[in-house]
Amino acid sequence: MPSSATILFAALAASGTLASPLVSRWGQNCTVKPLGPGQDDAPQILKAMGDCNNGGTVVLGAAGDVFNISQRMTWNLQDVGIEWNGVLKTEIQSQATSLIISGHNIHIDAHQTGGVDGSGQVFWSYYFNPANNITKNDGDGRPIAFTIQHASNVVVKDFHIWEPILWSSLIDASYNVTLDGMVVNATNTDPMGAGKNWTPNTDGFNTFRSDTISFKNWKVICGDDCGAIKGNSTNIYVKDFACFGGNGFAFGSLGQYQDQEDIVENVYIENLAVSRIDSRVQPNMGNGIYMKTWVGVKNGEPPISGGGGTGRVHNVTVNNLFVGNATYAFQLYQTSGSAGATSGLPGAGVDKNTSTLQFSDITFNNVFGLTTQPKAISVACSPAAPCHGITFNNVAVASNDGTVPSYSCSGNSDGRLFGIDTKCT
Repeated sequence: MPSSATILFAALAASGTLASPLVSRWGQNCTVKPLGPGQDDAPQILKAMGDCNNGGTVVLGAAGDVFNISQRMTWNLQDVGIEWNGVLKTEIQSQATSLIISGHNIHIDAHQTGGVDGSGQVFWSYYFNPANNITKNDGDGRPIAFTIQHASNVVVKDFHIWEPILWSSLIDASYNVTLDGMVVNATNTDPMGAGKNWTPNTDGFNTFRSDTISFKNWKVICGDDCGAIKGNSTNIYVKDFACFGGNGFAFGSLGQYQDQEDIVENVYIENLAVSRIDSRVQPNMGNGIYMKTWVGVKNGEPPISGGGGTGRVHNVTVNNLFVGNATYAFQLYQTSGSAGATSGLPGAGVDKNTSTLQFSDITFNNVFGLTTQPKAISVACSPAAPCHGITFNNVAVASNDGTVPSYSCSGNSDGRLFGIDTKCT
């Protein structure tokens, strides 16, 4: 059962009480229009953000307008409203992120027409074309499309992200942020990539070092995690979230940095739908929800490798999880980075049972749908930090081949998954 704190948080988030900045709309108004093809619109946008800071409103074009952005922008804002009608088309490499929004009391409304185009198709077609013979690695300079960092009291409404070249969005070191009505589309359109995952790392969102964050009314088509709750994310609320293709909804990876503590606590998810789509568009659909940690010893250096971190995932409630032909409805493993294993996947190295990151009090209510194989739920906790209190109420998941569903669990100090008549072995 969720704690009283989680129930209160969910009630506040659902009512809209959280993340409701009182932006002053009677201040200066700054309207920006695109300069035209071949010209960089970043300088005039930066000027508008400065001119209308502290109580003004910035209007970014009209529906159908496209702004060309060829440099990274940082907006440090206070009491600002942004009417984001047009699209910022970024063509940026060798940066961590294309756009950083920081500050306090910021209200962004994109009216279902505005957002960011990350120009990802050019990258995908170039790097994944076998004729180019290029090795792609994490941390290779592809920027995140949209970052909220060191910010508080922020609302983003009806915002679109097209062709994110890496993560679509990141919420880092922020407090009281609501993202409502977001659409992320990381769909490869190059026929050469049909049936292949040409859109890796295109997560819908990632949270890190942030508290009191709400995600409502999202639709994500991607080639990786539709959402990823990472280290030191607390009081996270997710409601009415649809995920198409990719790896599923993730907790982690956690414990990647040696001797550093990752805490994920008080997470409430309501109405999450995860569905496989046409394999020619996106062949992957790994999990409804999955939770993962690195092993408890260091194997290489982040961001490619790592391990040895500590922490906990505690007090998570999931109400209504629909699974449409995912591999698993729910999977938990603590073996990322095992010796001899591919990073991010369960491995079989001698150090695989070393994670000390603790999972406890995780409750699923109403899990239904289809998996592509009989094992609907797989929980593999670390013997170094056995899981406590993993509970399932009303599970109706079947295999799409008609096989009777099965469940597996290991490293669970309770000896079973509550609500499912299966002993852990």
